[in-house]
This record gives sequence, structure tokens and C-alpha cells, in this order.
Amino acid sequence: ALQKIGTMSGGQKARLAFAVALFSKPHILLLDEPTNHLDIESIQALVVGLADYKGAVVLVSHNTHYVREVCKELWDVGNGVVKVSGGNVGGEDEFATQFTRYCESLTPC
Repeated sequence: ALQKIGTMSGGQKARLAFAVALFSKPHILLLDEPTNHLDIESIQALVVGLADYKGAVVLVSHNTHYVREVCKELWDVGNGVVKVSGGNVGGEDEFATQFTRYCESLTPC
């Protein structure tokens, strides 16, 4: 609590920024690469925290393990088209299948 922000590591700054954002109890979180600079324990805490979160989460991440743990829908945006899978469009199994296909279309997951 007494450490100056300028002396913090990237992970400490990320955790602080996330805590500040959640303090106001937002209805939606927009997370762009939230696992950057976090250690494994912090990533797992984020997974648990988002599972309990009552609002909506829009997430961009290259961490496929994290995406598989947290997400229920995949929105593939490209060429002016949005394709949605999982969630209310086929459920978790549909998400897992579509996410695997999506990953394999880019590079092997």
C-alpha cells in the first residue's frame, strides 16, 4: 500500500489497475490481454474472479488456456462479419469445438 507505482513491476501494476477498475463495480469489463505480466497464481485468481463476476466480460487474449477457462462464447470478427458460437448458440461443447477450429485455422493451439 505504501509502494510508489513507478517502482512496481508490470504484474503489480496490472493487478492494481484491475483492482481500481473493479472498485466502482462496473457492469461490463473490456479486457485486452489481461494475463500479460501476470504469474500463474495471478492468472488463476483472475479466472476464479471472473467466474464469480456478475457482469459481462469482453476479452481479447492470445493465452488460449486462459480463454478456454474463462470464455463461453467466441465472436470471430472479420471481413465485415461476426460469427458467434457457444453461449446460447450451441453451449460449451460448441464453444470448445469452434475455438479449437479457430485456433487451428491460425496456428496449432
